[in-house]
Amino acid sequence: AAMVLAGAVAARAGERYAAQNGQTPDPGGAYASWAAAASNIQDAVNAAATNDTVWIGAGRYTAGTNSVDWAGTNVVYIGRPLTLRSSNGLPESVVIDGGGSNRGVAVVYAASTPYRFVLDGLTVSGCAATVTSVLTDVRCYGGGILFKPPHGVAWTGEVRNCVIRDNTIGPGASYVFGSAIHMGYQSSGGCFLLVTNCVVRGNRALTGSGAFYLGGKAGALVTRCLIETNYAKGQGGGFYPAMSLTVIEHCVIRSNRSDASAGAVRVGGQTLMRNCLVHHNGNDALMAINGRLDIYNCTVVDNIGWGARMDNVSGAALNIFNSIVYSNSGGNLHTILPGTWMFTNVCSYPTNSYFYLAGTGNITNPPAFADAAARNYRLSADSPCLQAGLYQDWMAGAVDLDGHARVDRFFRAVDMGCYERLGAGSLFGGR
Repeated sequence: AAMVLAGAVAARAGERYAAQNGQTPDPGGAYASWAAAASNIQDAVNAAATNDTVWIGAGRYTAGTNSVDWAGTNVVYIGRPLTLRSSNGLPESVVIDGGGSNRGVAVVYAASTPYRFVLDGLTVSGCAATVTSVLTDVRCYGGGILFKPPHGVAWTGEVRNCVIRDNTIGPGASYVFGSAIHMGYQSSGGCFLLVTNCVVRGNRALTGSGAFYLGGKAGALVTRCLIETNYAKGQGGGFYPAMSLTVIEHCVIRSNRSDASAGAVRVGGQTLMRNCLVHHNGNDALMAINGRLDIYNCTVVDNIGWGARMDNVSGAALNIFNSIVYSNSGGNLHTILPGTWMFTNVCSYPTNSYFYLAGTGNITNPPAFADAAARNYRLSADSPCLQAGLYQDWMAGAVDLDGHARVDRFFRAVDMGCYERLGAGSLFGGR
């Protein structure tokens, strides 16, 4: 055990450095201090060992003469588990810029590992995965960031405190997915993606689908992120989880667009959404296609087209709890056989011949937001959604989209939607 611990400590000890005023090459080849920093990120990454941290100084980094061509040229190519981190934690200070023709970061690793691939405090902008013929369509995976495991392996990728914006994929004939981030494609294994505290903005799928794309057996947790103004010519302007298990929580998903369907989220696997605000997306907001979409305490409002819908295929499922789905221009909830659906403690109203508010605790009253015109979808004092939710086990210790306790501290009750309204008064305790 002592030998294993010593090995783990040694593996964590390595640090490499890249800076705009760095030198290439380092006479020692190690780039192991700011004084001997690499002038580009790729040299520092190449010098890093497994589980090292590569620190990046402020500046804008583009593809160098040593850029790796894997499914297209990449500003940074990572072939072993390591951490890529800005020196000051400010993503706006460290920009990985693809110049409109290079992918930002490609993570390609062919074995299972307990170590993680971490990107922390970076901006990935102006990057692209494009094709020149149908024979090279793999280049259209991941315009900003590509995580590419082969079949049968298990490892974790993490994107923390980053801004992924204005990246593109396409045009291409097929296999065009993930203008911002792509994880997969694998038919076996257990790879996992964590995306937390990130902004994903203005990414474009000129053909294909999804700012986020999750393929095969890849699982994901996307939490505390802002996903806005992304576009896909295909389905899923914001998210496209295909055949994967995905959790999306504490996210604002707004003003995304798809020319096909599901401007916000298109589900092909199993996706759970919790404490999310989904507004002003189109064409349609949320859609389950050959997959299951479970929605807990979300607010889905003012979208173009349907708020949430399911396809007319066997295996599609739409289950909604404690949520507000209201004021969507094409209708709120679209259900159709042979799919299945369940609505419990939902604020909505019937909008097609198949849809009815089957279940318990549902209401059709307007939700009475604080100021919907100003996009403030918190509940007013006279909202019928106050304390109209159903307590569930996951709420113990949980918070809403604002970070407030999910369970009201006075009445021990739960509101519908992504926001809890704070009660007024004082709470006294005794011995």
